Amino acid sequence: MPRIVNYYNSISSPDEYVGARVYESHIDFYFPHGYIVDVDNELDCRDKALNILYLISIATQSEQSNAFSTSSNIRTGNYPLLSYIWLIKDYYDNGLSFSTKKNFEMNGSGRINWPRTFKNKPLPTRGGFVYLNLIAEQKTKTSNLLSVIHNHCLNIAFSEIGWLFENKRIKKIDTLSNSQILFYEQYLLKEQNVTFNDHKKLLINHLLRILRFSIGKKDYYGRFEIGTYSFYHVWEKMIQKVYANKPLDEFFPNAIWHIGDTIKNGSKLRPDVVMEYGPIDKKSLYILDAKYYKFGLFRDNPDYLPGSSDVQKQITYGDHASLRHKEYGGRIKSAFVLPFCSDTQYNVQVVGYAESNWRENSEIHQHVYLVLMDTKYIIDAFMAGNHCGEYMEEIVSAIEKYQISDNKV
Repeated sequence: MPRIVNYYNSISSPDEYVGARVYESHIDFYFPHGYIVDVDNELDCRDKALNILYLISIATQSEQSNAFSTSSNIRTGNYPLLSYIWLIKDYYDNGLSFSTKKNFEMNGSGRINWPRTFKNKPLPTRGGFVYLNLIAEQKTKTSNLLSVIHNHCLNIAFSEIGWLFENKRIKKIDTLSNSQILFYEQYLLKEQNVTFNDHKKLLINHLLRILRFSIGKKDYYGRFEIGTYSFYHVWEKMIQKVYANKPLDEFFPNAIWHIGDTIKNGSKLRPDVVMEYGPIDKKSLYILDAKYYKFGLFRDNPDYLPGSSDVQKQITYGDHASLRHKEYGGRIKSAFVLPFCSDTQYNVQVVGYAESNWRENSEIHQHVYLVLMDTKYIIDAFMAGNHCGEYMEEIVSAIEKYQISDNKV
């Protein structure tokens, strides 16, 4: 019996988890802050849930630590979500992998194989020669070991994430032992070395990832999680990819220790995003800090705002940039970027700013703006590979309008 799937917007989430919690009888899926869905539209929710899992996977695939949660001792190693998705989609498009065998029959039905036909003795005529015995070629699909491995991995993929797709029947097979899996792995490695078909090479790569992950995993139907408790890593990665256009190592402030006659550098502070924007002779610098906080959802709760230490770090980044990069001539601005769900045409909104009470705050960069960014907007931009251009224009415009309208600095 298929599991019932319940979809929840982040307001309904009991914690910071984003993704699917899979139980024996049902599945609970939680969307990130600001990503609002119609929980009664199952098809739309299913598509968007798949997009969120895909986003988590590609946004964190270069990270040193695995982004997916590890619960009930089930999630160990690199969870092959992208391989599961690829395998199921490819199965819908191309079906199960088979070997193709050619059969030849004299005067049979099918495409004429002329090279074989020309090997027969023709009948001479006044106009030339006539071949009476035509050799027909027929192709038949036959199962082989690759078909068995393909079907086995499809069973795993459907048991893990099949609820995100329409149901499609595949042959159920028994769980393999680790020794069988290792034998299959050796077979795939040999096939990988002798095939020149790009699609087959890609198929084998995904099958290998799934097989290797499945070693030691006996039950594909127990309770497990597919998602992350650290979506803030994904939020930071998206902001970086869409907006960063300056190398960060030029903007690392650090302390210098003087111990006796020895000078030692302290640890460096590292901003999330440094963005340059504007005409060549009047470029502005924007130092952005991506914060996956809930303030955009609960605007009356100051506990969801960045803390004083975060504000101080942003001001310090601005101090460092203003001293080391005088070409910006006081056009250095700083902002926090938090998620929310926009109910207007404006996907980026500035709703306030922070300043310190330990300095005069006479410089522009000493005011740190609070930018709310629509979650779906930034996800779409990241997934489409878009950055700079119109996305820069929108965040710059929002900051400039707020600065002018409220007469900041």
